Amino acid sequence: VRKAANSVVANIAEGFGRSTSPDKSNKYTIARGECTEVHAFILIAVRLGFTTQEDAARAVLLSTEVGRMLSGLISKYSS
Repeated sequence: VRKAANSVVANIAEGFGRSTSPDKSNKYTIARGECTEVHAFILIAVRLGFTTQEDAARAVLLSTEVGRMLSGLISKYSS
């Protein structure tokens, strides 16, 4: 989970630092994929008993919100 979450942040930062729209969109798309991976890992953690359903629900909500924000950035730079 930590590795994927750190990848989300790193790809957002890298996208911000890119100068062309296609490059930005590409990095934000990668970050969104990593965000989906975080979501999956959270669900796996619940299934394996590493976290509670309540804690997971908050984390899933946050990862979903970040994913939506990234979708907005992808749309902005894909146009």
